[in-house]
Amino acid sequence: MGTSSLGVIIGRFVRKMRGFCGGRRLLRLALAAAVLMTLGGRVTGAGPRPGERPLYAPGEILVKQRTPGPGAAAAAARRLGARALRPLSAPGLHRILLPPGGDVSAALAALRADPEVAWAEPNALRRLGRVPDDPAYPSLWAAGRMRAPLAWDAVSDCRGTVIALLDSGVDTTHPDLAANLWVNPGEIPGNGLDDDGNGRADDLHGWDFVFEDPLPRDANGHGTHVAGTIAAVAGNGTGIAGLCWQARLMVLRAFDASGTATVADLVEALAYAREMGARVVNASYTGELFSQAEQEALEELAAAGVLVVTAAGNDGRDIDREPVYPAAYDLPHVLVLAASDASDRPAPFTNRGTRRVHAAAPGAAIVSTQMKEEEVLALEGFEEGGGGWSFEPPAGRESPGFESAWALGDSPGALYENAADVALVSPPFDLSGFAGGVLEFFLRHDIAADGDRLDVESLPGAGGSGSVREVWTFGPAGSVLYDDGVFGRSAGWVLAEAYFDDPDLAAASRVRFRLRTNAAGRADGFAVDDVRVRALRPGEDAYGTLSGTSMAAAHGTGLAALVLALSPGLTPGQVKERIVDGAERLAALAGVVFSAGRLDAFRAVNGIPAPPANFTARGVSGARIDLSWQGGYLGAVQVRIERRRAGAADFAWIAAVDAAAGGWSDTAVEAGASYVYRAWADNGERRSDTAVEAAATAAPPPSGGGGGCFLGALPGGSAPPGNLPAASGRRSLR
Repeated sequence: MGTSSLGVIIGRFVRKMRGFCGGRRLLRLALAAAVLMTLGGRVTGAGPRPGERPLYAPGEILVKQRTPGPGAAAAAARRLGARALRPLSAPGLHRILLPPGGDVSAALAALRADPEVAWAEPNALRRLGRVPDDPAYPSLWAAGRMRAPLAWDAVSDCRGTVIALLDSGVDTTHPDLAANLWVNPGEIPGNGLDDDGNGRADDLHGWDFVFEDPLPRDANGHGTHVAGTIAAVAGNGTGIAGLCWQARLMVLRAFDASGTATVADLVEALAYAREMGARVVNASYTGELFSQAEQEALEELAAAGVLVVTAAGNDGRDIDREPVYPAAYDLPHVLVLAASDASDRPAPFTNRGTRRVHAAAPGAAIVSTQMKEEEVLALEGFEEGGGGWSFEPPAGRESPGFESAWALGDSPGALYENAADVALVSPPFDLSGFAGGVLEFFLRHDIAADGDRLDVESLPGAGGSGSVREVWTFGPAGSVLYDDGVFGRSAGWVLAEAYFDDPDLAAASRVRFRLRTNAAGRADGFAVDDVRVRALRPGEDAYGTLSGTSMAAAHGTGLAALVLALSPGLTPGQVKERIVDGAERLAALAGVVFSAGRLDAFRAVNGIPAPPANFTARGVSGARIDLSWQGGYLGAVQVRIERRRAGAADFAWIAAVDAAAGGWSDTAVEAGASYVYRAWADNGERRSDTAVEAAATAAPPPSGGGGGCFLGALPGGSAPPGNLPAASGRRSLR
């Protein structure tokens, strides 16, 4: 154990970043990172301005035609000077690409005015939900906290349930995952034919919707980590055990090496999961923009009996007030989870919401499967010279560098020229055999925003043209994505990253920083320092820690599969009820999530509700004591109340109340007498495995309030007389 993930900066990089945050800085990457920079709902045709983070794919629009068919979409695209890309699987849904510089706002207005168009929206971006964590202190605490060992006494084999993992792919050759992958029963591997007629040839373990091929390999590391929490093989003498010891994990890759996906790819992946028989979908990602296409794709999963488990997000926000998607669609078959830490407190980064976030699950410092990281281009700080990089004047070394004497720049000591084309080219490095990689460097830039651009290019193989990479920068003001070249002025030095994916993974690869300027406007240019390339090697027995609501969602997905393994006839809503209603109620989670609870695998698998939270008793008068509690149940749950006099030994049952009522008044009391109350939860089939107690005296409370106390949860005790029928007033979220 101990390998870190892409984006975790170690050694000298960590030391150098301390100045940005006054201490150790965890880089919250494009994958789900820092608080999103919003556009305030405004949609433009331009790329991101410095300081903004894009919310949709530039120039792309999703259009739903009232009458399905390619002709209408193509005609609408022609009127906009755009082109219709391939139709998506949902009837009438099309993806349109505007010409370069096309105004998305104007195009949307034109499409929405077309009577043949049901709706049109920008092709929203979604990002994975993790926060990289220090790998030096791994601990396997989550399964024990969720009481998974007690659940495993009942069930550990989930092979009867197909679990779809919608993520960045999976290292399908990892020794702790390979045996638990789904195998398409209708496909003959490697024959190049679409044997099952689903439109995709050789889709043995799933599909790559990024590159449209049958090899959903992970170029990021996020999906591999999530997969291990759900279904790492148990009993094989290596690594860890997932919540499901045996499983069928369908791998659906929609996120690229940077951890970014479009809604267009996501809706295709969701349709594949539905058509190919998944019962549970893990969707550990978030995005800022509402998407009608995504919501409709999720609603179709409900009709097919599929439960979706998703992450609440890592922005530290209340998503009841500031929604993120898909968590905020309020669908009855979608389970939304926040992240808790090893102390059963909400993780500092987690989103929350007492209406939209149902429960918490372990999501801080979670150990799981990863790919092995290797440095393929050694860190170069240009202190001793050019470090083997190729460049011609005016490019050269310049001073100062990032916390050092030297860096490499386009025009040291001068402004760059007009109509310039200046390049810095790295020594060759070998990416063959790797699943993905990341270029990390420190960047200082001042580039005119009138068309001048710094392109970061990958040059695979011995020759050929360069491929321009998206560049993420991370500085004091947050993260910025440049998807069409870097421009503008940075606030001093910022950390920057660019990612390598399938087309770039070649031997003798190189990196080129290329500044191209137009005929007007000059500026200081750019400099780079501490440049290196790290890559992910698949097939290794590697493990590491990550934190995030993605890790929480992974625990929820594995638990849902365990519930279905023991009770395969449950509907998605019933599985969700079992998980939420059985969550361990915790004071630290009150006001954070709907249930005020953290997942409890033993209760969920066995259909046992948790006892009510915050159970209190308060004397109101000599003839009345008021009881109150926080329900937080999705199913039909009653609170069964028992009472004894203070000093007496035995409890007697006195009432059964709908948990949604939140309270009940005991009027069969004697003035001045003290009573102890005990409360159980009952769902009509099982009662809670513990009870909570509270005491009060039948007398007016003293001035200043009070009059009662909460005694806490107690195991065991005498059982109430029989189970009650299911209560009326079933609660559900909307």
